Amino acid sequence: QRLIVGQAVSGEWWQLFHSRPLDDVIRRAIADNRSLAAARFTLAQSREVVNDALGVLYPSVDLGASATRLNTSSAHQGGSAEGPVFNLYTIGPTVSYPLDLFGGARRYLEQQEALTRYQNYQLAAAYLTLTSNVVTEAISLASARAEIKAADEIIASDQKNLELVQLEVEAGKAAETDVLTAVSQLASDRTLLPPLRQQESVARHALSTLIGETPAGWSPPDFDLDTFALPQALPVSLPSSLVRQRPDILAAEAELHAASAAIGVATAELYPQITLSASLTQAALSPGQLFSGASTLWSVAADLAAPIFHGGTLEAQRRAAVDAYHAALATYQETVLQAFQ
Repeated sequence: QRLIVGQAVSGEWWQLFHSRPLDDVIRRAIADNRSLAAARFTLAQSREVVNDALGVLYPSVDLGASATRLNTSSAHQGGSAEGPVFNLYTIGPTVSYPLDLFGGARRYLEQQEALTRYQNYQLAAAYLTLTSNVVTEAISLASARAEIKAADEIIASDQKNLELVQLEVEAGKAAETDVLTAVSQLASDRTLLPPLRQQESVARHALSTLIGETPAGWSPPDFDLDTFALPQALPVSLPSSLVRQRPDILAAEAELHAASAAIGVATAELYPQITLSASLTQAALSPGQLFSGASTLWSVAADLAAPIFHGGTLEAQRRAAVDAYHAALATYQETVLQAFQ
C-alpha cells in the first residue's frame, strides 16, 4: 500500500476492494434503498418549490369569462316596477405584476435555492451512509464467517484431543483429571459459536434491510475475507481540504444561507407592496356582439398595500428570522468543529 497525497477519493470508493459480490450488492442497495429513495424525492420536491418561486419574478396572466342575467327596477310613487331583463357576457385577460421593490420575492427565491442545495447534500450524505454501511456489514459478515470457521477448527481440534486423552487413560498413560480438563476446554470453546452466529445473522439481516428487502425475502452472498483486496493507493489530503467535501458541512452551510435569505423576506414584509395590473375585457349583451369594437373595455391599475398596525407580528417575525440565522450559524460552526475532530 502507498499514500497518494492530494488525490481525491473516488465516488465509487468500494471498488477499491475488487469484490464483484460487494459491487452487486451496493448497486442493488443504491437502486432499492428506501432512505435513499426518500432523499431523492425530497430533492425533487425542493426543486419544484424553486420552480414555483421563480414565478413571482414574472407577471401573471389569467383569462376570465362570465355570463350574467340581470334585471333593473325603478321606483314609482310608492311602488316599484321591474325594468328589462337582459344577459351580460364578458371575457378577457388580466395581467398582474407585483413590484419587488424591497427584494422580498428575490430573497424568497434565494432561500428556496439554498434549501434545494441543502437537500442535494442530504442526498449525498444518505448515499455515503448507505454505501459505507453496506461495506461495513459485508466485511462484518465475512469476518464472522472467518471466526466461525476458526472456532469450528478449534472445536474439532478439542474433540480430537479429547479422544486422544481418553485413549491414553484407557492405556494407563493419563489420569482422569486430564479427561476432565479436555472436556472443560471443549465446552469452553463451544461457547464461542453462539455469539459469532448471532453476529453473522445480524450482518445478514442488516444487509437485507439496506437493499430494501426483508431478511426472509433475500439473503446476501457468502462474503469471505479472502475475496476482498486491500486498496493499494490510499488518498490523503489535509483536513482543511477534506472537510470541504463533507456533505454535512455543505448542508449546514446551505441551511445558513437559507436562514440569511429568510431575514430578507421578513424585512420586506415591513415595507409597502405595490402591484400593477391591467385588463382587457370584451362585454356584450349577446355572445355574437363580443369582440366588436364597441364591446372593448380596458383598465390599468396600481395597488398599494402598506403595513400600518399588525400588533407587532411583523417585527416579531423578523426577530425570529434573525434568531434562526444565529442558530443556523452555531450549528454550522459545530458541524465544522466535529468534522475536524
